[in-house]
Amino acid sequence: MRLLFLLRRNRFDRVFVLHRAWQFNLLVALAGIPHRIGFARGNDRHLLTHPVPVVSSRNEREAYLDLLRTLNIPAVYERTFYYLSNEEKKFLDRFCRQNRIRPQTRVIGIAPGGGNNVKNSMPSRRWPASYFIELIRRIHQELPAKVVLFGGPDDRDVVERILKDCPEGLGAVD
Repeated sequence: MRLLFLLRRNRFDRVFVLHRAWQFNLLVALAGIPHRIGFARGNDRHLLTHPVPVVSSRNEREAYLDLLRTLNIPAVYERTFYYLSNEEKKFLDRFCRQNRIRPQTRVIGIAPGGGNNVKNSMPSRRWPASYFIELIRRIHQELPAKVVLFGGPDDRDVVERILKDCPEGLGAVD
């Protein structure tokens, strides 16, 4: 309720609802924000003034940019840049040297962990390790590429399980 009153007090004139849960669409509608742009799903689309259809085959990045495009705001994706700290650059150089990855080598990254966020743990959303093993093997059969498995400390077990049965992959877990 506090958030609702805060939104009302600030009298925002436009909101982009990036979350896909219907409760956020309800919140901004109850807050009386006149222009509500978000993803159209089910009955909660009526809570938005500018519902944007969800296209399941569309890239997430493009889906978010569609929210801008619906208001005729030019939104062109050109390229994503990742800036690495000196420590990260040293790790990357060492990792590439140890795994014989040259600058021209195609690298495909896979993050097999997941299913966790700040408030929820949903391991049922995670693919089984056997699926990742099959995926890595198919990539190796069809593409000249190195496959690197990424993840944080919570993902170490699943990455090690995959690498045990699939030595074609490379592990890069914190």
